[in-house]
Amino acid sequence: SRSRPFPCPTCPKRFLRKQDLARHEATHTRDKKFVCSGCGTGFARQDALGRHTKSCMFNKIPR
Repeated sequence: SRSRPFPCPTCPKRFLRKQDLARHEATHTRDKKFVCSGCGTGFARQDALGRHTKSCMFNKIPR
């Protein structure tokens, strides 16, 4: 198992690469600029919104 030398200062997670830690740290911010149009849930990362959108029940209801 490879060591994970980059710890998150906010939670117990650790990362192999510094850029992975930087990407992860965005999940701890209150700045949620990517918002689901179906339910209004906010995300710090666009890819997280994309995953959520596929399963959000409010996006499946015809308007």
